[in-house]
Amino acid sequence: FIDCGAGIGATTAMLKLAYPDAKVYYHNLRNSEQWRFAEHLFTLLNIKIEMISDLSEIKEKEIDCVCALEYFEHFKEPFVEVQKFLNFKPKYILDSSRFTQACQGHFEHYTVGGKDVYHRKVQKLYKEFLASMGYEYSYISDYQWNRYPSFYKNTNA
Repeated sequence: FIDCGAGIGATTAMLKLAYPDAKVYYHNLRNSEQWRFAEHLFTLLNIKIEMISDLSEIKEKEIDCVCALEYFEHFKEPFVEVQKFLNFKPKYILDSSRFTQACQGHFEHYTVGGKDVYHRKVQKLYKEFLASMGYEYSYISDYQWNRYPSFYKNTNA
């Protein structure tokens, strides 16, 4: 697993506890307050988590699952950032990117394919982009909040 922009590490820890034999990567800004909190959390829980700030630190060529919870919408060129993770050919993507929300750290306009795109149009383009890369949306449950997070399966895996 790669937990993208993993914040304080709560999701990362839950993934490791649920899948104790899996290698789980915590991905965030090194030496940030969130990083230090996550280090402390992982120590308290006595779990081994690979903490990285750069994807080049990952030695595996393929990853089973990318968890991108509130991550990609924080990049002006989100599809460029997504592609970095897709290079690991994940079998699954758990994603809650919300390009439509006007929030701190989100953009009113994104750059997609070299073009300026209003944020409310990016969500549809994002789903189309994942589909073009072989990722099929998989319905999880009626009990999701606004159908989020989204779960995608790599049809080429």
